[in-house]
Amino acid sequence: CGPGRHSLELARRGHVVTGIDRTASYIVEARDRASQAGLDLDLRVGDVRALSETTSYDAAISIYSSIGYFDDVKERSFLAKVYGCIRDPGVFVLDTVGKEIVISGFKEQNTEEISEGLVLEENRKAAPDWSWIENRWTLTCGDVFKAGTWRTRLYSGPEISAALQDVGFASVELFGDWLGSEYDDQARRLIVIARK
Repeated sequence: CGPGRHSLELARRGHVVTGIDRTASYIVEARDRASQAGLDLDLRVGDVRALSETTSYDAAISIYSSIGYFDDVKERSFLAKVYGCIRDPGVFVLDTVGKEIVISGFKEQNTEEISEGLVLEENRKAAPDWSWIENRWTLTCGDVFKAGTWRTRLYSGPEISAALQDVGFASVELFGDWLGSEYDDQARRLIVIARK
């Protein structure tokens, strides 16, 4: 759930919310924000793949490309775990960037000055079949720099739809943005609504 922006808004609207993130500092920040707002949420440091399927939810939400970091078997395991934790009827909302969107605007290299003296250099390499992209980011400020590399699996609309149906979801709808636009060559995001 990161620092809780969406989790807190859902709680403000009266929903019972469980927020999970692997990064402890994000959960600490989310708890601080919840406390300041007088909101009661279940915020946990952890891996969603470790959730017990005896716990069930009306919905699961994964926002801003929080998928694609596992190998294929573990990714399917993650989707199956989400399916198992959602009550019937229930819904899984997934927001990511679709393979089609990445291919159409792909740049191998990009450099930008984020703030005075702080420069971000991004280098990307796509697999020949576009199943993943390897990303290397380097932040430089004067003589000091930090770099990190990671791989992200890419899903086309049909691929993520098939993967969700394979783990049991009865219907999958694809949209090109949060306003419900069609997922086509003008799409900005891949918004997926999967229902049991």
